[in-house]
Amino acid sequence: MNRFLNTLLCSAIPLLASTAPAAGQTSQAPGEQLLVSTAWLAQHLKDPDLVLLHVGDPQEYTAKHIPGARFLSLREISISSPDQKGLHLELPHSDSLRLDLASIGISDRSRVVVYYGNDWVSPSTRVIFTLDYAGLGSRASLLDGGMNAWVA
Repeated sequence: MNRFLNTLLCSAIPLLASTAPAAGQTSQAPGEQLLVSTAWLAQHLKDPDLVLLHVGDPQEYTAKHIPGARFLSLREISISSPDQKGLHLELPHSDSLRLDLASIGISDRSRVVVYYGNDWVSPSTRVIFTLDYAGLGSRASLLDGGMNAWVA
């Protein structure tokens, strides 16, 4: 990963953490916050428009994932130059990206929650940024604490 993108993703983590509601505070409506709690997800797990994306190791997903979650590889929503002279995991053109998202079940009506397996925070924030680029930022959130929080 290039140094700029790595720095950008790492700087987003404190921003994500600062948007979490304080203890005892009621959670905001979806789209008004960047993080959702495990309690919110448990209440909405069967919502018909919910798309739950697991970002992590494929074997980890196979072994354990949140019910209804779909595995997502960054390669499914990015392009890389085959000659290695271009950018690695570059954002595709917006029309192509929308088709890629549709192929994994994401539409303008979807409420997308991204969560990470063990130590996959940076790739998960990349998915959030990609959804925002696709115009779905207000409909996408990161599960606070990822899979470990869900299991706990």
